[in-house]
Amino acid sequence: MENEIPPRCEIWASAPCPLPLMPEGLSLLVEKNEESNWLKTATATFQEWGLLMQSSMLNADEIAELRCLVDKAITETHQMISNFRPNIKLGQDVFSFKEIASRSQERFDLRLLETDAIRFVERHVMKRLDVAALLEEVLGSVEGLDFDLSVVYSRPGAEYQGWHADGQHISGAMDAGWSRNGWKFDLASAYAVCLFIPLIDLNEEVGYTQFWPGTHRYRGLVGFGKVGEIAGSTYNGICNAGDAIWYDYRCLHRGMPNFSTVLRPVVQIIFKKSWYMEKRNYGTESVVPGNSGFA
Repeated sequence: MENEIPPRCEIWASAPCPLPLMPEGLSLLVEKNEESNWLKTATATFQEWGLLMQSSMLNADEIAELRCLVDKAITETHQMISNFRPNIKLGQDVFSFKEIASRSQERFDLRLLETDAIRFVERHVMKRLDVAALLEEVLGSVEGLDFDLSVVYSRPGAEYQGWHADGQHISGAMDAGWSRNGWKFDLASAYAVCLFIPLIDLNEEVGYTQFWPGTHRYRGLVGFGKVGEIAGSTYNGICNAGDAIWYDYRCLHRGMPNFSTVLRPVVQIIFKKSWYMEKRNYGTESVVPGNSGFA
């Protein structure tokens, strides 16, 4: 009806910590230009929201080169599973090996170890001045950091992933507490930062990763992802191939469905302090029975 007043409602939620509500119109894309201090703005954005978008990390030729390496690794690993684990139904079964894990339908996380992909990242990502500068601001000296490399890929038919954080708050470390500026003064600094680089354009059809910005501040928010959805406080990681999505390892997020007919490959680089070992997201057994190393 003409002049009809849109419906409004209040949402009440009981939680053991503050609920980070995203301001309307918040942009987490920090662009570089001559008039701005990119590093200062990017660091402040990342520390406050646990999330940062950056344009054009890789150019078209670099994307094509990395895509070839990733496709080769995926093909070889799927063949390895077919040969050594014939009972596994790829895309349907949940499994977790040293090399690869699948925690939901048509969604996979494949480690890229001792491959040309690692050398690619060392040349085209690690040597970028902006990457080194940002990592130094949020994690400390680059010389004391390690990185793990994988490709997270969703095939057509992948469904909604559950809300989760890749890493927990370290035992005994402080979170932001109830203070309004606790994220500035009380929150323990990040111990790991994840960098996503999609190898295709991410949109509503192929899917993307959805984040709840600010959830890296509070250890008590695990399990409250649905509240972020209802409150309209989620941020959609829709971007172009070669763009960069940085997020604090403690930030809640989920993968969205792939409604398309194409693979959605996203390279994942986990920069971490050398003492941190990733133990949650992969298994201890190799795809190849009896193989103590990586195939």
